[in-house]
Amino acid sequence: MDIVQKEVERFDKIEGFLVNMSVAGGTGSGLGSLITQQLCDSYKHSLKQIVWPFSSGEVSVQAYNTLLTLSSLYDNSDALLVVENDGIRKLSSRYAGYQRISSKNPIGFQMINKVISRQFASVILPAGHIDLEQGPTKLNRILECVAPNPQFKLLNIRSVPHTSYSSAEYEFHQWDGLVRYLRQMLASNSHIDNWSALSSRALSSMLFLRGNEIHRFNTNILNSSHGCRYGAFGDSLTVWASPRSLGESDKFASVLTNGQSLLPSLKSIVEKAWLMFSFRAFVHQYERQGMETEEFDRAFDHLELILKNYSKL
Repeated sequence: MDIVQKEVERFDKIEGFLVNMSVAGGTGSGLGSLITQQLCDSYKHSLKQIVWPFSSGEVSVQAYNTLLTLSSLYDNSDALLVVENDGIRKLSSRYAGYQRISSKNPIGFQMINKVISRQFASVILPAGHIDLEQGPTKLNRILECVAPNPQFKLLNIRSVPHTSYSSAEYEFHQWDGLVRYLRQMLASNSHIDNWSALSSRALSSMLFLRGNEIHRFNTNILNSSHGCRYGAFGDSLTVWASPRSLGESDKFASVLTNGQSLLPSLKSIVEKAWLMFSFRAFVHQYERQGMETEEFDRAFDHLELILKNYSKL
């Protein structure tokens, strides 16, 4: 923390911290939780970008680690931006131009990190309200828009288009079409434009449009004819834009959403952790480090409450 303090003293003003970490690892998630707790005690705002493990992960205790880490981070963060490895891997295959992933068409970490970086950049790079001039992206403004309620802190990003990198420069898109894709992806809880019949509701969203012809965007398509005001985008929607394109595409749209899209993954992790805990599987490894079973109980209660709150949206 002394190193952090020295860095902070170099600036006239600091809005908060962006912390990137995994929730399933051992040292990374545990040490990361401790550091974020100390940051929360000393500074105001923090947004955590956390990496959700693959559903078929190889770490035997990843369900425990995710349970304990998420419970801690929820208390020590303004919001948690969740990156789901399974969804990002599917999206990476689209950008790579693969119809499906196989031994002949592998997806490496370089491609996955590129996709994650572009999604994150679409949110934090300079932009402004669509009706105002462009300016630097303010962390506290983002938090005010999508995470105003301390009971709801889980965010994720959906983005379009999904054109392969090799052909992106030859394709042209319309803003109305891209936003319609995003709306359908949110409604069906899909990472790609191959949606199912599942439904998902949102509390609030921020829509980011980056590229040319911003003035041609028709804001009327955001209105919903049924349900909440903006449909899949939630009851509260803020639109930010920038004329500068992102990556190879002439237009890039992304939406930062606080809603039910993470419920299936969260529910699955809690169920796996509870099944293991009911048999006390691997619990001795945590007890050996001084952890008591009451800490597991508190973490289960905390995540059950989060599940209950989001289920009621």
